[in-house]
Amino acid sequence: MLKEAGFEILYTNEYFPQNKFYDVGTLVYFAKVIEWEFPNFSVDSCFRNLCRLQKKLEKKGFVVGTEHRFIIVGRK
Repeated sequence: MLKEAGFEILYTNEYFPQNKFYDVGTLVYFAKVIEWEFPNFSVDSCFRNLCRLQKKLEKKGFVVGTEHRFIIVGRK
């Protein structure tokens, strides 16, 4: 779309950082602080999933969350 709008693409890249969470409380805090990543998040509405997550944590010791970040630099 940028090229079609007359932009020259100077640079593109993407990155998939991972966060390890070792307890549900940390994940809940993360979801509350970065609310744009978790719209309408609440412990009450996600309680069942948080309980399932707790069981995974007890077995594995952590859960991994993967993010997708990208950059596009253009010039017109």
